[in-house]
Amino acid sequence: KSAAEFVQAALHEIDVLLSIADGDPSNSKFVVQLIDHFKHTGPNGQHQCMVLEFLGDSLLRLIRYNRYKGLPLNKVREICKYVLIGLDYLHSELGIIHTDLKPENILLLSTIDHSKDPFRSGGSPILERPEGNTNGGITSLIEKRLKRRARSAVAKISGRTASIEGRGEAAKSSRNINGVDMRCKIVDFGNACWADKQFAEEIQTRQYRAPEVILKSGY
Repeated sequence: KSAAEFVQAALHEIDVLLSIADGDPSNSKFVVQLIDHFKHTGPNGQHQCMVLEFLGDSLLRLIRYNRYKGLPLNKVREICKYVLIGLDYLHSELGIIHTDLKPENILLLSTIDHSKDPFRSGGSPILERPEGNTNGGITSLIEKRLKRRARSAVAKISGRTASIEGRGEAAKSSRNINGVDMRCKIVDFGNACWADKQFAEEIQTRQYRAPEVILKSGY
């Protein structure tokens, strides 16, 4: 957006991101890296643009992918490790406070790959008739046999999974997230501030607001 207040906010964010990038040349602190920034002039005015490194899905997307059932404790520990490394770098070395931490602002390094969870990926294991197949009778019979075998295999896998997990129908609604890379980075520094320069009276999204912020006990 080209309005003055958005330009000023973008310049502030660029300033914060430049400090983050300068202090982490090895890109090892699990905080998003600014690659470049430039101005673009169009019919609606001049826009400040930022080029950021390519990352994957957010933790909110991961929560939804797992159907809001929560994550295993070992996965939570892994995520927390990367987030705390990033926060320690921001706080201890740079004096930057993010002020808006939430699942939407933490991105996985890579996207969630549904193929790593083939049974629950949503893709049908049933073979479909190829387009333009005119080979009639024999091919049709083979296809029917293959479909029956596929359905039988899926039924067996489903039963085995339910038996192992001991949750019957509930097992079908859970997902296997062992194939998801839990490495993640803190992103979105539009509301970040310097520890010695108070940015605003109210900080953080209301639903995630910390008790000390609600009590106005200081940064």
